[in-house]
Amino acid sequence: MKFTISSSELFNILQHLGKVNNSKHTLPILDCFLLDLHNERLTITASDGETTQVSTIDVVSVEQEGKVAIISRLILGFLKELPDQPITIEAITENRDIEITWETGKVSIPSMEVDVYPSVAEKQGDITASFSIKVEELFDGLTNTLFAAADNNIRPIMHGVCLDIRSDKLVFVAT
Repeated sequence: MKFTISSSELFNILQHLGKVNNSKHTLPILDCFLLDLHNERLTITASDGETTQVSTIDVVSVEQEGKVAIISRLILGFLKELPDQPITIEAITENRDIEITWETGKVSIPSMEVDVYPSVAEKQGDITASFSIKVEELFDGLTNTLFAAADNNIRPIMHGVCLDIRSDKLVFVAT
């Protein structure tokens, strides 16, 4: 895997996805982002075992497609200090390192085995749905529902808003 991408665009997406990762998990692979490069699109996955979030981004250039699992705190820490510029990310298969090069230097970050990363499709009982909604409608639905969500730490499951996706409507629920 080898491609070139804007450091600030990659950092912004990884920073957003990094909110899914937490420190209270039992699998070391969940400390990683899964990067999957295919057809000049980089798909980045973050998971904590229960919640999985996926984002895609276009890359500047592709030399070789592939997948890699990169340790989230290391890549985020590195990109946070790097000014906006093109960077080249290459997976070195011999030692499972990720080599990131830019105009004035390079760094190597260890990676993990891609095959053990949990897949959304492998989870049994999960149903994946896709829909489009205007930002204003989503904002209104959340605003009109969020007041009912719990704000204490006794029952964290009650902190969110449930989206019930129906064929003809979207229902927002909080308690």
